[in-house]
Amino acid sequence: MEAVRQEDRFGCAVACVAMVLGRPYAAVRAALGEVGRGSTHDVWGELLIRESYALQHLYRVDQVARGPRPAWPLAPWAPMHLCAVDAGGPGALLVIMLANGAVMDPATSTLGRLSDYRSVISMTGLYRVDAAPAGLMPGASASASTTHV
Repeated sequence: MEAVRQEDRFGCAVACVAMVLGRPYAAVRAALGEVGRGSTHDVWGELLIRESYALQHLYRVDQVARGPRPAWPLAPWAPMHLCAVDAGGPGALLVIMLANGAVMDPATSTLGRLSDYRSVISMTGLYRVDAAPAGLMPGASASASTTHV
């Protein structure tokens, strides 16, 4: 995966999605729209779904058990992850965690670990799938099989 550095103050999600998709920052920025104060997981997640990724999104607090998870942050469980971390600035910083636990930071273009940050707010496992759901966007095709997780 080639490192992409964020070009806007709140462009970490743009840079992370660009790294995942292997596309230039400008192309992903055009797809996501105005950066403003950053993109939420609803926005970048929708784009990744359209690009044939399945997402498994978790917060530190287990919403079913209504309490903190016993272990947090979690060890890597997917081929790659997008993690929202507290890097000390306004809002969260989105970083990529690889399957080996290495973290790519789009603000600094350095490799590190999740433990380098104050806290981890959320973790999203990313899985490449055969196709985006039918009808999601013009020209998208449905996969012949359905997988239930």
